[in-house]
Formats: sequence, structure tokens, C-alpha cells
Amino acid sequence: MDAIWQWDKHLFYILNQNKIPYPLEKLALWFHSNLNYLIPLAIAMGIAFLKGRPKERRFVAWLLILIIVVGLGNKGLKYIFQRPRPPYTLDKHHLQLRVPRSTIPSSSYSFPSGHSAFFFALALYTSWHYPSLLLILLSYLLASFVAFSRIYLGVHYPLDILGGFASGSTFAALILLLQCHWTKSKTPPQTSPNPQDSNPNKS
Repeated sequence: MDAIWQWDKHLFYILNQNKIPYPLEKLALWFHSNLNYLIPLAIAMGIAFLKGRPKERRFVAWLLILIIVVGLGNKGLKYIFQRPRPPYTLDKHHLQLRVPRSTIPSSSYSFPSGHSAFFFALALYTSWHYPSLLLILLSYLLASFVAFSRIYLGVHYPLDILGGFASGSTFAALILLLQCHWTKSKTPPQTSPNPQDSNPNKS
């Protein structure tokens, strides 16, 4: 187990200390605040639900359920593992913390990464409903960038990211299974026509 933690810390330093282009760093900082992406997402979901067709409304309704499940499930996992974040466990002289420490209180645990769980859950859910190759690539590219940015900003370890990927994907898969089961239960069974009804010799 100690070897895993050492590997985790070593990989963290590699990804955390190498600078990325300034526009990408600004984007990483933008995603750091939940409100920056949750408010636009909530507005888009509201418009889609009010103006969209039944298919879009179902998509939004189940997406809302997914967001709640991911949020609550991730909080539960954080409480179980209670892993401190890098700023509270690593030497500050070797850590590149690129966000104010006040935005990551010590009571906010590290494993699994909530950002990673949310965006990978969103990627799987969206890709399943709209299986366009371009959309799938963009969804997972965005999720991967946000996941990487959590290490780059100094607020998560690589294992936190893997944990977020696993938890988010699992929650999304469970919601999709539940949605499929619910949709199937609401679909009336198709009755096959009686062969005798189409028999021309029937008297």
C-alpha cells in the first residue's frame, strides 16, 4: 500500500509542477468554482425542459437525478475515506497551489474528486443518449481536462481523479440502467396480430 501512495505522490508532483499554456490555466481556474459551470448548466437544463420535446425533457429530468446522486454519493465516499487534500499533507515548498487556500478548507476531503466524478458521469450519460462520435470525444476530452486541472491546481492527487472517474461512471451507469428499466415499464407491450384475423378463408 505504501508503494501506491508513493507512486501517487510522485505522479502528482510531475503533473502539478509542469506549467501549461496560460489560456488553459485560466480555463482550469474557471472550472475550479462550481458556480461557474453549474449555473450555466442549470439555465440550459431549464430552457431544454421548458422548450424541449418529451425526449429532451426526459433527458433533463434524469440528468437532474444523476447530478443529485453524484453529489450525495461523492460526499458519502469522501466521508468514508477522509483523505486530506495535498495542501494539508505535502511540503508547501514542493507544492504548486494555484488557487487560494480559503477555497479548499481542511474539512473538504480529497478522495474521490467531485469534479472528476461529475464530468465523467456527465460524459457517459450524454454519450449514451446522443452517441455521436464527435460529442463523445468532446465530452470525454472536457472531463479529462477538468480531471487533470484538479491535479495541476494542487487540490487533488491522481488517485482522487481515478476514484472520481470510477464513482462518476458507476453512478451514471446505474442511473442509465434505472432509466432503461423505467422506460421499459412505461412502454405498453406490443400485441402480435392474430393470424386468424388476416386469414382470407375465414368464414
